[in-house]
Amino acid sequence: MTKEFRVAVGTPTGPRSNVWKFIAANDNSIYVISRLFGSDSKISLHPSGECQFSGTSAWVLKDSTRRNRDRHFFKWSEKRPLGGPALDALQIRVPHSELIPIDVPEDLSDVHWVSAPAPGNLAGLECYITPPSPLDPTVGATLPFTQLASIQLPDSSWLVIGHFEEECDQRLVESFRTTVQQHLANEGREWAPQQRACVTIEGHATCKAFMELSSRAHESNKNSAHPSEPSAKKAMSCQWSDSAPCPFSPLNDVFVEYEGREYCPLHLPLASNQKENATNFAGRFIGLQEAGVTEFIGVIFPGAIDPNYARYDARRNLNLTHCTFGDRVQLVGNSYNMNLSDSTMTGSCNLIVGSGDAEAICERVTFIGSLIVDVSDQPSTLTLNGSE
Repeated sequence: MTKEFRVAVGTPTGPRSNVWKFIAANDNSIYVISRLFGSDSKISLHPSGECQFSGTSAWVLKDSTRRNRDRHFFKWSEKRPLGGPALDALQIRVPHSELIPIDVPEDLSDVHWVSAPAPGNLAGLECYITPPSPLDPTVGATLPFTQLASIQLPDSSWLVIGHFEEECDQRLVESFRTTVQQHLANEGREWAPQQRACVTIEGHATCKAFMELSSRAHESNKNSAHPSEPSAKKAMSCQWSDSAPCPFSPLNDVFVEYEGREYCPLHLPLASNQKENATNFAGRFIGLQEAGVTEFIGVIFPGAIDPNYARYDARRNLNLTHCTFGDRVQLVGNSYNMNLSDSTMTGSCNLIVGSGDAEAICERVTFIGSLIVDVSDQPSTLTLNGSE
């Protein structure tokens, strides 16, 4: 018999989060869904260890251009324990700034309500999976959170859901919000006040976390995480484009002037003598992905000097459109999709398409140098200026 637990942060009549539902299924899978996903997506934790944030069949059917292999937005693995400590499997994070009144008819009768975090903090919902046990292993145990629910799975392991509160980096939240806004703007859409978004980040230890976002910050929490920062620094932003905001500006304390304009490190042109070397840039690139960033529009990637290559690894499905890549760049897809359309390769580029059913899309790409492509791990796909 399927068992469920519904929980939200805030109060039913005041500022709150979406309602998050944890489902323990008969096949020992755990599903996490929310109204903000609608019928389009879900988080799945399978007993095999395979986990994914993916679109549903209904999501695929809504657009004739979508294929079933496009369903998995993000995949990871985490082996369930057979003994020893429980697995910290998943977190839902809700910053105080993202709590807003929700004026939508909804049955809230069986929802467990968690108190709103203090301004500058976030509320976390933590999901643990224990080894098999005939009795609830949390009874009498010292836990690193406030326990909300324990649900036994058919294989006798337990899904334990808890709550914690900790300080929130508001600059990171604002950078995520800007990224979502830019993504919607690129698709010709607006972010309505009642709409929510969700980004993936790294949680405690190595578990995955999903952060809930609203279209604008709650007024009482703006800049609360950094009250001593000068207002001039908060207002500074990258001038990489006259028509699109830079999503990376809130994450940077230093901006570099080049030919009369200010740039963040990611959009700084290759010709600047202050451009980061490839090693540091690659670390910045991976760090942003681990923080949940998947849109790298207009980014300028430095190259390397022969015989070396500047290697840039995909850790998520990435949008790398309108980017510029320096000489001797190696792009490694791993198991993820990469969209490189409208980009420029200024020198030699080695493109390694991801494994499995991953895809690299290179529409309207300008090649000033040479391109070497490795698609040996079939059925990977490369779409190059209209041809597969």
